[in-house]
Amino acid sequence: MSQHSNCRLCGGESFPREGNIRTNKKIEANQILECINCSFVFLNDDSHISDLHYEQSLMHDSNQTLEESRNNTNEDDLRRFEMLATEVKDKNLLEVGVGNAGFLRLAQISTNAAYGVEPEKKHHENFKQENLNIYSSLNSFKETKVAIDVIVSFHVIEHVKNPIIFLFELLGFLRKDGKLFIETPNSNDALIKLYESPAFKNFTYWDNHLVLFNYKSFEYMLCKIQGIKYKSIPIQRYGIANHLYWLSVGKPGGHKYWASLETERIKSEYRNQLYGLQMNDTLFYEIIKIDDECKIDTQ
Repeated sequence: MSQHSNCRLCGGESFPREGNIRTNKKIEANQILECINCSFVFLNDDSHISDLHYEQSLMHDSNQTLEESRNNTNEDDLRRFEMLATEVKDKNLLEVGVGNAGFLRLAQISTNAAYGVEPEKKHHENFKQENLNIYSSLNSFKETKVAIDVIVSFHVIEHVKNPIIFLFELLGFLRKDGKLFIETPNSNDALIKLYESPAFKNFTYWDNHLVLFNYKSFEYMLCKIQGIKYKSIPIQRYGIANHLYWLSVGKPGGHKYWASLETERIKSEYRNQLYGLQMNDTLFYEIIKIDDECKIDTQ
């Protein structure tokens, strides 16, 4: 059993957040905790996640074909590719946690070489047929000894038990001056901190999300790694229609059902307001490896 009460980033005391952990199985975790000092959010027990859990977790698309899954993530895949197109051009790219490989398929056309890591086994045969270079683990990719210029990892770090070690391992694959891009949910999402939606809290806290970050906790973690520099690029994936739907109906999908409420101007102004409050739903960080070797500050 892996029970936690004190913060795993700074050792500080924690307090429980309101909300239930969404799950379809019996788990020991029964609280979402937040550190008083650094704001790191974590489940009080993570023993339900084994080393092999994500090989057959079927988290998002257990009843979907690969094409259906890619259709569902196409908007995010395109957004990420448009953001990073110049970064990956003619570079050696590694994506860690490719999911359905929607982003990797877009990016590989402009890269020098593109690789992926995905423990979930469901689509691996399809990946082989598409001639995608996707490995089942970081250890298996390590055997290639390929020098990597850019690493991307979208909505993966919240699934790992020790996020600082995860970041440190990824940085080990990068050449000096290489870049790591991390995207992860913001634990200070407006639906949690501003609107305090009970329905959203009971949805967003999930047994597969072991940890969550806001700006303060993510940058606290980054500051413990020597040999890097970083910058934040705020993202808001969902607009006011989605938020109003949560507050009215208590369910996701408002960005589709009530899309007529939003103009481009409304989307932009609402997004900028949330950025100013640091309550946008998604954190996105560019991390540059400025030394040949990185180190973790243990103090």
